[in-house]
Amino acid sequence: MTYEQLALFHAQEEAMTNRMEDESSRQFAMAKAMEKNRLEQDESRGILLRQQVELVRQQNELKRAMTDQARVSEANQEMLRQASDPTLQQDYKVEELNQKVRLG
Repeated sequence: MTYEQLALFHAQEEAMTNRMEDESSRQFAMAKAMEKNRLEQDESRGILLRQQVELVRQQNELKRAMTDQARVSEANQEMLRQASDPTLQQDYKVEELNQKVRLG
């Protein structure tokens, strides 16, 4: 092997080694970026899950409040009915007496 051939061989070998190192570095950087992305996705999933749990809790709380409000409204309506019955009866009696007075 001549000196030129040996020098060319070493240059080619060095170039191949550099390409392999560059490729290895790129693959390492890509693997690192993929791992970072996976961790960010895991964190995002955790945040979304906590938000979903909080929304379900708030929804249940709102349903309870609406049920309680409906119950209170129903009780108020019943109290109004009970209060209006004697008033209506008194109005009828007053009207009855007024008619008797007018006729009498």
